[in-house]
Amino acid sequence: MGSSLKIKANIQIDKNLKSMLIYILQMYDQPLSPQLSFLNKINPITDDYLNSLLWNSLFNKLVNGRINNFSISFPSDLGVDIVSERIPDLKYNLKTAIPGELASKFVDEIQNNHLNVQWISDKILKSQLIVQDEYDNEYRAQLKKSIITELVYNGISYVLLFNIWYSVDTNFLHDLNNELDSILENSNSYPNHNSTNEKDYFPNLGSTLGWANIDLKTYSPKDGTMDRVEVADFVSKNHEFTHVKYGHSSSSKLSHLFLQGNNSGMLMSSRFGEQGFIDKINYLLKQHNFPTMKLGDKGIKIRFLIMKSDKKRKDIPLFSKISLMTVKRNLESLGFTVSYVLVDQ
Repeated sequence: MGSSLKIKANIQIDKNLKSMLIYILQMYDQPLSPQLSFLNKINPITDDYLNSLLWNSLFNKLVNGRINNFSISFPSDLGVDIVSERIPDLKYNLKTAIPGELASKFVDEIQNNHLNVQWISDKILKSQLIVQDEYDNEYRAQLKKSIITELVYNGISYVLLFNIWYSVDTNFLHDLNNELDSILENSNSYPNHNSTNEKDYFPNLGSTLGWANIDLKTYSPKDGTMDRVEVADFVSKNHEFTHVKYGHSSSSKLSHLFLQGNNSGMLMSSRFGEQGFIDKINYLLKQHNFPTMKLGDKGIKIRFLIMKSDKKRKDIPLFSKISLMTVKRNLESLGFTVSYVLVDQ
């Protein structure tokens, strides 16, 4: 299966919107047009003066502590898919050990030492974020290109993603948040985590909720439209499939998580499913004495469990919300129930 698309509109497609477009084209179900409605609701800011005003507004909000969605993530366009950020933190040379901790340290430093706008401006515009991968290769990016945040300026919502400011249609943002709020679970039922690694959280999560760990159990679709598909990280007795990811501030990681759940759901569905995938699931279910299932069964739930990584960010970034909205709509059209939950540290 595949999709083709022609767009006839005065829409500015920059690298981040193009990435989102490619992501959505991986959603195989039709029609595509409702899923692409966001393209004329989010517009990159090209006016230098407005860009300057938005940066200054951000600096002032950081000084005054009036920002609650500020995170730092290594830019995904630099070709580093997975960075194990292991360099010890040196005082604001911006080398960090834990994804998510840097933003908290940065904001706390501002608040605790009453630092001014000029200090913040210099630090953001001149500093570098430095990370290492598992082979000790070092990667550098300007800090200003690593910030993900949202703010309201003169009554208009804006988002900053990897050094590009966007204006966001207010009605679109309101509807998007309402749609996702409708599937957001209360995190009180889930044990808090104290780890930066999903695997370290799995034993406590599984034992607390009575779920079976089926992590890394994969299947290769016969039609060749997808690579090896992971069933899920956990399955419950009543056929709730849960996909887990650490890090609620990284758009690229979350997009991977949502796509993983989408692909798994499609292979269970009556419309696009494969009996071989169901056979794989039933084999896993039998190992844990759980009831088996059939291709196209109703009442199946697909859950995305996101381990919070950044105390300075209350929810997932805008582009991740659009990814989740797309997957939610696609899976619901195939008969699944979809939810997500943000688990505190």
